[in-house]
Amino acid sequence: MKRCNVCNAVYENYLNYCPTCNSELELISNNYNNSSSFHQIDINENVRANSYIETERTDEYIFEQINGSFSTINGAVAEVNTQQYYQSKLTKMLRSCFAGEPYQLSHTSHENNIRIEEHTMRRYPENALDITVYGSMRSVFATGDDITVRARRRGNRYIARQIYNHTTNSRVNIQGNIPASLVRIAVLLLIILTVMAINVVLSINYMALISTIIATLFPIVIIGAVGWYIIRLFRRKA
Repeated sequence: MKRCNVCNAVYENYLNYCPTCNSELELISNNYNNSSSFHQIDINENVRANSYIETERTDEYIFEQINGSFSTINGAVAEVNTQQYYQSKLTKMLRSCFAGEPYQLSHTSHENNIRIEEHTMRRYPENALDITVYGSMRSVFATGDDITVRARRRGNRYIARQIYNHTTNSRVNIQGNIPASLVRIAVLLLIILTVMAINVVLSINYMALISTIIATLFPIVIIGAVGWYIIRLFRRKA
């Protein structure tokens, strides 16, 4: 068997990379069943995202695993709500700067809220989380799909970064967007350059600049006028 050091999950030997976080799997000994820190995922049999953990209650699954600002959530899709709306480029930029939303490249913005409930066999689920996915996700999930989500926690919100659907044995492609952090950096640089340009404009001595321009152009104007007068004088004589 092979184990993922990031998700702490055990997989079959034919897999080389974790289907959830894409980390390289490591071979483990055959006595992993005696350890309480592993959980087995058998994709061939299309089981749930988290198999049973060796705990006192054998009907419980690990619903959420927290690693710093990231969480790995294993559960079933209970509900999917999609909001679709049109935003101008300015509105997208403002929402990225102040609301932390990624800048969506498509003309139509999508915000999907997916409710994930914990796996249970003998009782109703006690835990549920709402995961936010930005981008078009039409007809990607169905109620009851068994998924594993790696999400970043921002306050009380969970923003999906990676999703694996164990029901279809496929990785869900999240639409490419510009992260809000990059938008904020670009806006900050634009503000700095604007302030520097204004400072340069205000620091110019316009009286000296006008005097320099007049002193440079006046001889050219006089020479041009004299030359034009001489040309007209020769034309009259001809």
